[in-house]
Amino acid sequence: MHISGAAIITRVETEARAGRALSDVALSGKLGVLALLERKIFALYRSPEREHYRDCYKDKDGLWTPNMNNVMVSVYNTRQVKKEEAPRGLEDLLKPRWKNRLAMDSQSYVWFGTILQYLGEEAGLRFMKRLNEQNLSHQRGGRLMSQLVAAGEFDMAVETNLNSVLSLSRQGAPLWFAPAAPFFLTPSLVFVNANAPHPFAGALFTDYLLSDEGQKIIVSTNRMPAHTKVKSPESQLLEGQEVRMPDIFDIGRRYQQIGNRYREVFPGAR
Repeated sequence: MHISGAAIITRVETEARAGRALSDVALSGKLGVLALLERKIFALYRSPEREHYRDCYKDKDGLWTPNMNNVMVSVYNTRQVKKEEAPRGLEDLLKPRWKNRLAMDSQSYVWFGTILQYLGEEAGLRFMKRLNEQNLSHQRGGRLMSQLVAAGEFDMAVETNLNSVLSLSRQGAPLWFAPAAPFFLTPSLVFVNANAPHPFAGALFTDYLLSDEGQKIIVSTNRMPAHTKVKSPESQLLEGQEVRMPDIFDIGRRYQQIGNRYREVFPGAR
């Protein structure tokens, strides 16, 4: 069964409340799903494949493991923005050059929470309030923003996924990502349901998804695998760069609170 976005969280929670799980495994890139961990909806399962994953890519108890990562980047139109103008740090987003020329996802909550972790709450909120003064245009969806930037509607989008940038660039779109290190990852997570109707099948599927073979399939779908030994165009581009995984449990646990604060700072996103 394929359900996308926040609907996955609602579905899993509803099934758990009814005591009738209909799926063995859940895959979600919405970090809000981590708030369900305290409800004991997911089972402990330490797949033997987890040994190929960095410690920061998994929890110590075996509740979740990323099956792939997204890289959060700023994307710019290469016809409208010179390479040397592209931001090389967060503060560069505040330059007058970008006033009225920036797009931003109306639900960029993970990036927002990540930057507040990185800069610290007080400095992070100060930065975000200054960013809001750039008169951003809020759109919904990273790929849509990349397409609008490619069409010349905006010079740059504040945050989108690297895989969509590379995919559109390969198709001839005038897009590239800003070299603003550090680069932050946001994972898509795999969970085994605590009341899975077929728990052993769920465990075997998880093993396959996290294996070399399963991760190579992730690469074939233009995504970045989390397996340390399986390379993708994204991971090759970022070799030698500073790449960090934020504290995703903190962001997931406070996902609703972060979203509320995001809409306060960026009223145009409502």
